[in-house]
Amino acid sequence: MNTNARKGETSKVIDIVAGIRQALQDVVVPEFRALQEVVRLQGERLDRLDERFERLHQEMAEGFQRVDERFEHMSQEMNNRFERMNQEMAEGFQRADERFERMSQEMNNRFERMNQEMNHRFDTVHQEILTLTRSVASMDGKLDILVSQIVDYKAAVSLSARVEQLEKRVEELGRRS
Repeated sequence: MNTNARKGETSKVIDIVAGIRQALQDVVVPEFRALQEVVRLQGERLDRLDERFERLHQEMAEGFQRVDERFEHMSQEMNNRFERMNQEMAEGFQRADERFERMSQEMNNRFERMNQEMNHRFDTVHQEILTLTRSVASMDGKLDILVSQIVDYKAAVSLSARVEQLEKRVEELGRRS
């Protein structure tokens, strides 16, 4: 039993293993092939999903790019508008400052002219007051002389009237005598 028996036993073991192998192949291989088909189909589905995901990702990236470009354009446009508004406001303030400065200068010039005119008028009035004061003082002296002359004239008139009365009395007395 040595070599033949072993050969027989080995052949039996090989036959049993081959039978088990065949049984496994008959049962497992169809299942395995079905699983392979399921895996292949799932792989294709995953590939399609991956393609769809890539397309969606690409569309989203393009959409975000367009949104970014629009946002950048709007941001630039707003910056330009703000810059123009700031420039216009600065120019407006500059014009207002210049106008205010001109008006202020005109007012200062007017006040200076009015001040000079008022000083000239005050000087003129002061001179006229001094002249009138001198005239009044002169007239006061002349008035004193005139009053004194009037008093003297009245006294002379009164004296003349008395003299006339006395002359009439003297004549009357001369006629009576």
